[in-house]
Amino acid sequence: MDSKLKSVRAGHKGAVTKLLVKFDELKSKTDTEVDEVKALDDAVTQKQKTLIDLNNRLLEQTSEENLEQEITDSDEYMYELDCKIRQIRKFIKSFETNIISHDTVGPSTSRLNPDAYNFTPEARVDMNTCAIDSMNQQYSIHAPAVHTHWKTSVIIPLFKGGNKNKTDPNSYRGISLTSCIAKIFEKSLYPRFDSVYIKFPHQSQMAYQKELSSIHASFNLQESIRHYIERNSDVIVVLLDSTKAFDSVWHDALFYELHKYGVTGDLWLLIDEIYSEMRSSVLFNGGLVGLN
Repeated sequence: MDSKLKSVRAGHKGAVTKLLVKFDELKSKTDTEVDEVKALDDAVTQKQKTLIDLNNRLLEQTSEENLEQEITDSDEYMYELDCKIRQIRKFIKSFETNIISHDTVGPSTSRLNPDAYNFTPEARVDMNTCAIDSMNQQYSIHAPAVHTHWKTSVIIPLFKGGNKNKTDPNSYRGISLTSCIAKIFEKSLYPRFDSVYIKFPHQSQMAYQKELSSIHASFNLQESIRHYIERNSDVIVVLLDSTKAFDSVWHDALFYELHKYGVTGDLWLLIDEIYSEMRSSVLFNGGLVGLN
């Protein structure tokens, strides 16, 4: 039964390979229709669901000594397949963007003119309309399209204080202000991560955890130190502070780890879309500077 399922899975993988070759051909053609690519996306997505089911059935029949290798192999393949689906859906998105570009809302005047910082009522209506359209698109069977307004942030530089040099950019901590509607949408995704909480985060993780704070981390550290001092033992404490960790984090590695923890399929693709092509400007002297 095990070998039969593996043969069936190999057949579906072969079909996926043919579909991906077809996608490469469609990309290179100048007369490709978007409906062709969408049909291909549907086919690959259906194969993905079939492979997930086969992987789960094979795990139930795999012996304990081969279990780790089976999990590793299937996870790596499914991660690569998710990446391919991401490419297909980004291609569809670029197609549709070109088609409806005349209907899209232009950037707010505050990005073009630092003196026009306050949004007009009309601009607020446009942004809300875009947000509603974008939220509707999240649940489309095709590429999850997150509007650019959701990916644009305003950075507020906060002085760290003390005797630091106020002319040195390193003396300021950048705080990003993002779309409120985008935050609400991200909050709505939170319950979907329940299935991965068993593995992540580690029980010693205090940051970003409900009912936990730096006070708990301090308590754990102090109790550990007291424990060894009372036993006349040496205590070795290593403190690590990553410089500008959020600014320099390797996103591709994080998405790979997220996939390993069980966040796959459309949810993984949606999160990747949210964090792709993000832009920001800095609020300086009452105006917005730059948009990167």
